[in-house]
Amino acid sequence: MMQYTNTNNISQEAQKHYAESVLKAGAMAKLFDVLTNKIIGINIYISEKEIEDAVDCRTENEKGHCEQAKYIGQISEQEKNIRFTELDLASNALKSHLKSYLRPFVTI
Repeated sequence: MMQYTNTNNISQEAQKHYAESVLKAGAMAKLFDVLTNKIIGINIYISEKEIEDAVDCRTENEKGHCEQAKYIGQISEQEKNIRFTELDLASNALKSHLKSYLRPFVTI
């Protein structure tokens, strides 16, 4: 876990990722609603785009953390790139899994 002592000094690159994450936060909330209600037997529908945006919300937030860690010298550019690749692979796998798992509740 990365720690930041000065939250007033956030890199522009990290801010871009955080802003993208915030723009997609509504989709994350919708996904949580769908998953929670599925557990208790209430059917709520979600689009494939909302699933993708929800996962992207989380991914962009993590990328922001990586950019900030690079900015303050906690990780190298190479380590950041490796983490970005890993995040993209995990994001694509999670999107695929959620679309499959929620198939009866997914609209186009």
